[in-house]
Amino acid sequence: MLAINHIRNVIYSANFGFFNPISSFKSKFQARKLKSKNLYNDKKESYLILVGSESENTYRFSRQLCEILKTNKIPFQLDHLDNYKPIKNLKQLIVITSTYGLGQPPSNAKKFIPKFKKYPIKNPYEFTVLGFGSRKYPDFCQFAIDVNEQITKDKNSKNILPLKLINNQSQSEFDSWLKSWGIQNNINTSIQIENNLEKDLFKVISKTDAEKDPNSNFTLLLKSLQLKTFQSGDLLAIKPTNDDEERSYSIAKTLDNEIFLSLRKHENGKCSSYLDGLKVKDNVRGRIIKNINFRIPDNFERLILISNGTGIAPLLGMAYENDENNQVDLIWGAKYSKTLKLFRNTINDLIDEERLSSMEVGYSQDTKFPKKYVQDIVKENKSSLFENFDEGCFVMICGSIDMGEQVINLINNILIEYGKKSLNHYIDNDQIKIDTY
Repeated sequence: MLAINHIRNVIYSANFGFFNPISSFKSKFQARKLKSKNLYNDKKESYLILVGSESENTYRFSRQLCEILKTNKIPFQLDHLDNYKPIKNLKQLIVITSTYGLGQPPSNAKKFIPKFKKYPIKNPYEFTVLGFGSRKYPDFCQFAIDVNEQITKDKNSKNILPLKLINNQSQSEFDSWLKSWGIQNNINTSIQIENNLEKDLFKVISKTDAEKDPNSNFTLLLKSLQLKTFQSGDLLAIKPTNDDEERSYSIAKTLDNEIFLSLRKHENGKCSSYLDGLKVKDNVRGRIIKNINFRIPDNFERLILISNGTGIAPLLGMAYENDENNQVDLIWGAKYSKTLKLFRNTINDLIDEERLSSMEVGYSQDTKFPKKYVQDIVKENKSSLFENFDEGCFVMICGSIDMGEQVINLINNILIEYGKKSLNHYIDNDQIKIDTY
């Protein structure tokens, strides 16, 4: 890896100006409470709705279902998947869940399958499973698939609707499933449900322009006018005017409790074009999504941060949280060296404060430098990164899906080469975390 002095020489040679937005923040996660009131009655046939989610998105759909059951005066109980336990007079089990990371269960659903095996439902019941995810990922809705297979094995279960997998939080796909579910259960689903997603207001403090970067990258600094709490690695969900689909962006937190975003303006991209068109003092609506599975570890001896493109922002925020000055190594890839200007001062501050131990950068399309990708840097430094990889070491990966897949496959091969435990062991132990887009 590059030594600190070498990093500073590389960064200063760019001679670019920039504001310094990133800061440190630590907070303990408090379990999210489900807001819908349960109408469970153990003397009547009831529906049990179990939810697995890293964000409010999946909860939003489960609450729509609850409102329908309330309106029809049908007893139900709503809870997290991890809180599963058999209930009396169960008519139907409905599982609504997303999938996190590499086909893993969300943080509030990790215990469900073991609990379901240990505490089976003793009487006949109906069930259906609804999965949410993105088809861009190879493990699209994998946890929902696993849950559906597990419940299907239960001799007392009866599947009333095939497994439904919904792409990109599509409201229309959910509405289609809901209509089929209502017909199957003879339940009126035509009621109007208010859906308030954008209730937080943020002011633009500063921004750079996409047109000034060769890859159309830009940065945005926002201030929450509602003083929302958040942490580096959380998401900011924004929905442009007259658009039904939200976009979520990984954030870092500033010293002044501000949100720092690193973005790329995409051709015909509604949300990225909307954000790039903002001016200082403009207001933008959005909502914070807690991403508790992608936070800096509470205790670590070494932290390896791997990213490309705009994925660097939340990782810089996490490096700033290195209050103990433990070893933090950063690997970053970009197409062009000029993009480094967006993060120059932040990286220099991290080095000065000894929160960042080393950094190495690769450029894939800059003719002034040898062509190099993130995975090339990982391979070149595999012995220093993974030969002594143990329980005190952590890896966090943020950036494009393709980069994430290639790096994960590379790490798997390196772990095998050095005789380490399996990749799944480190993933299950939360030592390797990934957040790609």
